[in-house]
Amino acid sequence: MKTFQARYFFIPSRTLNDIVTGVFAYAKEKYQLEICNLVVLSNHIHLLAVPSSAQQLSDFLCLVRSQVAKEVQKLCGWTGGIFDERCTVTPVTNEPEAQIARLKYGLSQGLKEGLVPHPKLWPGIQSATALSNGSMKLKGKWVRRTELYDHERTASRRRRKITRRKLSRLQYNKCVDMLTIELSAIPCWAHLSKHEVAKRVRALIDELLIENAGVRQRVNKDYRKRLTNPALFCFRPKSTKKGVQPLVHSFSSAAWIEHIKNWETWRTRYAKASARLRQGIVEALNEFPEQAFIPSGIWLRPTTGLPPP
Repeated sequence: MKTFQARYFFIPSRTLNDIVTGVFAYAKEKYQLEICNLVVLSNHIHLLAVPSSAQQLSDFLCLVRSQVAKEVQKLCGWTGGIFDERCTVTPVTNEPEAQIARLKYGLSQGLKEGLVPHPKLWPGIQSATALSNGSMKLKGKWVRRTELYDHERTASRRRRKITRRKLSRLQYNKCVDMLTIELSAIPCWAHLSKHEVAKRVRALIDELLIENAGVRQRVNKDYRKRLTNPALFCFRPKSTKKGVQPLVHSFSSAAWIEHIKNWETWRTRYAKASARLRQGIVEALNEFPEQAFIPSGIWLRPTTGLPPP
């Protein structure tokens, strides 16, 4: 999830960390999505998750993006949009090597750029600490915004007058829930205990420290002060990293080819079913492949021998 113009909207702070983590925890509790790794950098978010369906992942991302944007706008006084475009979702194959590589990539955030000398020292939201010590938990705060306002109807009863309630600190705290994200192990480690998962995560971190030894030496001593500087909010970097998004993360070329073939077959079935549906053939509703979203906004014209929509 990238921010608008790669601006620094997620400057690490205790308040921002609690609020954004609370949003992810609330969405996870509502949609029961398994989260394996979460890291929030200054201008983008990385999420490694195991959804049970495409609809579950879509609902989760819609809720997270909208609530995170609203909370950042309230916290920092920004009136425009927060996110630049749709979420970029890339599947990962069932290969253990591919899953471990994606987890390792998530743990390397902040370290490979030379921002921090250790993944656990990133001042923002990161799962390296929770995964390496075996707790597998991230704590945050969810604010029940509805209770902070009074909803009164006007005399005409056509509009609602919404006013902000004057609450004390104690009353405000009663509208805040402490939520926890229970992190899940990647599928190839699902059979392992938390202690064994933490041991393997620490091994991955040790590998990252060796691979990025040269980058770590160039990290400034006052890195934490620079990363948490509130003056950097909304800063737009001159250049950002751009590249071609992979179709799938795989370890072997055979798995990559198999996934692409399955994707082409799936897309062909979807295109044929969509074309038949646009011609007014109601039976095409049952011809869409699994995990497909049926096109909306189509007016079906009843044809001879078919029931009206």
